[in-house]
Amino acid sequence: MLGWALLVGAFLFGGTGDTHVLNVPYRNQLDGSPYALANCGPTALSMAFAYYGIDASPWDLRVRSMKVQHSWVTDEGGYSDWYGVFVYNLASVAEQFGLHANGIWNRDGGRTDQLHQWQASELRRELNADHPVIVQVLYRALPAHARSVSLDDHYVVLRGSLGTDFVYSDPLGIGDIGADQHISEDELLEAMARSSTPRAAFAVVRPPD
Repeated sequence: MLGWALLVGAFLFGGTGDTHVLNVPYRNQLDGSPYALANCGPTALSMAFAYYGIDASPWDLRVRSMKVQHSWVTDEGGYSDWYGVFVYNLASVAEQFGLHANGIWNRDGGRTDQLHQWQASELRRELNADHPVIVQVLYRALPAHARSVSLDDHYVVLRGSLGTDFVYSDPLGIGDIGADQHISEDELLEAMARSSTPRAAFAVVRPPD
């Protein structure tokens, strides 16, 4: 009887204690470059690439992102070290390398003109499938940056779950902030909802051979 009770309890409640964390190599955007503070997107993407064994520097991914975004006009002008990257342009760069950017668009009747708004269950599903997820958040809405007065958005890499919490890597690692950050589900969804493109994200997926 006790064994049956334990089995039922594990079925009902075991998921809240599950730990599933991907081994995503860490990259820090604060590399001394003049564009460092605006390079969270390419740096986050370089982490996801490294997880799949793809060696692409944040600078290379920044150049590609700027070109996709038409923010890289010529060597004589048109580029700024302060330019960030729109999430759909970042996803396009992932696809240039043969990866899939899952969940960037709503696909309703063939239309792809609306960014998908992610739910926690979708984030967990991708992580459980061993896919890192790049999410857009309001920087100061992250508990680790709660004292910031910045109004900018930011990208982080979700790389796992720890019970009901999420584990992420923050490319803007300062002090003890960086590769192994934990955030509650409610805090994460709130930070995503407060970004300029609410709850936008994409899973970086390598297609089967």
